[in-house]
Amino acid sequence: MAPPPRATAELAVSTAGCYLAALRLARSGPPRRMAFLVKLGVSLGLLALLVSTVDTAALWSVVARSSVWVLVGVVLSLVVLSLPQAWRWQMVLRGQGHRLSFLRMWSMIMAGHFFNQTLPSSIGGDAIRMFEGSRAGLPSRSAVNSVLVDRFCGLVGLIAVATAGQPFLYRLIDDPVARLYMALVVAGGLATAVLLVAAGLRLPGRLKWRPIRHLAAFFEDLGALVRQPQRWLPVLVISILVQLSLPVLVYALASSAGIVVSFGACLAVVPSVILLTVVPISVGGWGVREGAMVVGLGFVGVAASDALAISLLFGASAIAAGIPGAAFWLVLRRSASRSQTAAQPSILR
Repeated sequence: MAPPPRATAELAVSTAGCYLAALRLARSGPPRRMAFLVKLGVSLGLLALLVSTVDTAALWSVVARSSVWVLVGVVLSLVVLSLPQAWRWQMVLRGQGHRLSFLRMWSMIMAGHFFNQTLPSSIGGDAIRMFEGSRAGLPSRSAVNSVLVDRFCGLVGLIAVATAGQPFLYRLIDDPVARLYMALVVAGGLATAVLLVAAGLRLPGRLKWRPIRHLAAFFEDLGALVRQPQRWLPVLVISILVQLSLPVLVYALASSAGIVVSFGACLAVVPSVILLTVVPISVGGWGVREGAMVVGLGFVGVAASDALAISLLFGASAIAAGIPGAAFWLVLRRSASRSQTAAQPSILR
């Protein structure tokens, strides 16, 4: 593989290179391999613990009686949700003074979803988006920071929904320890978001030390977006609407399997569950999501086996929704190959 340009090489840790480099990550240096193995162990350990503590017959009964059509609808809905995510990323990128076509960005989003579900590493689909953005002609800084700022905006939307659901959660949950735990999770996320926004507005000009210049660039790009209300307001609205759709999908899965749970309970519990999966201690949130779902829905009267089944079905739906991203990845690869061929001067000229 040809060495990357110098500018891209400076951000290799952030962009993570291309698909082959990503696949090699699990076999590369001991620290990265160990980190992945630890996350895999957490996911497998939590899943094994949960399965061992529930009625497996009841678990598979829930899965078996789930409506296939509802599952298909959930998968299609997750695919459709990639459209507003692509538009949000496009708005972030325009805030940095760059433009790519919506179709190109949607293709990158879908390819990223695919690799989020298939890569045996901690890189995930964000690195694929960064790499493809760089190949599409974006400067290395914009290719990286537009994805990071976009992810931050998605996190802000999730925190906003989880915060709004706290009063409903308190009505449903009587346990003071559980209330305190959920409040701390949301408060921690909210505090992190506020600090990052404040840093984006005030720190960029003060971070002069060369080793942290990339961090300064991220804060500068985040601050640039915050200073443009005509961009960050639509971005925030999109982020909130996308996060609000996830409790709807969970409620649909529960209803299709005959599980009695109110939509209000899903609206109160699911955002906090998703927020917990943001903590990078497992592979794709597996295990953490299931454990949090069992605990959260358990407080509103849902049996552990039912809650675990709902979470597994939701995770399987996310994997299925990511599969079409493979086709988008092949299209991007073919397009890049044609562009490179066209750019090469002919030896006959």
